[in-house]
Amino acid sequence: MRDDYSDLEKVLALYEYFCTEYTYDYEIYEEMSDRYIEELSAYRFLTTDHGVCSECAPAFSYLLLQAGVDATTAGGICPRNGEGHAWSYVTIGGKNYHLDPTYGMESGVCLSYFMMTDEQREHEDGYKKSETCVGCHYKGEQNGDLYDADDDYFAPLWDGYLTSFDPDKNLIYYTDSDGNDAELDYSSFENNTGEKSK
Repeated sequence: MRDDYSDLEKVLALYEYFCTEYTYDYEIYEEMSDRYIEELSAYRFLTTDHGVCSECAPAFSYLLLQAGVDATTAGGICPRNGEGHAWSYVTIGGKNYHLDPTYGMESGVCLSYFMMTDEQREHEDGYKKSETCVGCHYKGEQNGDLYDADDDYFAPLWDGYLTSFDPDKNLIYYTDSDGNDAELDYSSFENNTGEKSK
């Protein structure tokens, strides 16, 4: 992560890093149905290079906070399988977004879970805004309705896979769902959210 990265570029760089350098811990996941696993933590995730969502999301959000990006965790129960899931939630320039690096891991940096709106979060996995906890870990406390993630600036990326990004040109390079090379110029996002222009 370069010192001159904007908040968006920090998020993108860390998302790419998590998706390529960390793996999902299927062994621990299987054990979770049989016993309470007290050793789960963001620290374990960062030091072993693998983990489950309840480790990945806080690790991701913590590192973003250390880099100066407003981030927290979010979570909910997936209506498709009844299982709990955690992901990250960021605010850039007053706009909120869902990020789910857990689902991006081992996927070739799938962008379906990058800078998502509430609508996209529900579309991908059924998590309803009204049943989502943002920034809390208290069972039953549903506060997703207090926050709006409705900026769809990054919608062109959601069916693609990251190839690279160029912070000097404000370009994200990706492969779209048809296998075509594409790019997203995010300079207007940077300007509209008060991020530095280059």
